[in-house]
Amino acid sequence: MRTLISMTGVMLALAAPVGAQQLCDTSSGTQAYDYQSICVSSALAPQSGNRYDIRSLRDSDSRTAWCEGRSGHGIGETISFDYRFAGPLNTIWISNGYAKSSKSFTSNSRVKDITVHFWAQDDMERRTMSYRLEDHGVEQPIPLPWSHLQPRSIQIVIDSVYPGTRWQDTCVNEIWPDWGM
Repeated sequence: MRTLISMTGVMLALAAPVGAQQLCDTSSGTQAYDYQSICVSSALAPQSGNRYDIRSLRDSDSRTAWCEGRSGHGIGETISFDYRFAGPLNTIWISNGYAKSSKSFTSNSRVKDITVHFWAQDDMERRTMSYRLEDHGVEQPIPLPWSHLQPRSIQIVIDSVYPGTRWQDTCVNEIWPDWGM
């Protein structure tokens, strides 16, 4: 099964597990873009008064985190960004893990290695890079080698994790683009 995402008239096919349904959150424009959609391939169901959904990726709250919702460590799970009329992008910032407390951070898995797929507004060529995140909950940059390109779509794929001491769920506290405007 493939998930189709429409971007200004262009359909992108992203590989997805059979039966998978992407969970998306869309926001209207800012000075950096006209439209943004953030999608995740899965999310852990709420538990004990905590939510782990896509909104946690950009709520600026260290007490919340997106956690993937598949069995195992979430290898192959994705976070995707789609834009219309975006400005130049320099870096993506990430606060890795579930940073609510040191116990939450170490108990849950964190992202270790990622593959970033990048499609620019002005062409159909896919650019790909690999990157290793550090194992801490402080914000860290994912520097993009394609400086000042205007993104149409970005897909981050989890390739490996730092295993949690108690849970296999892989979590990300926050993720946001740094626009070069």
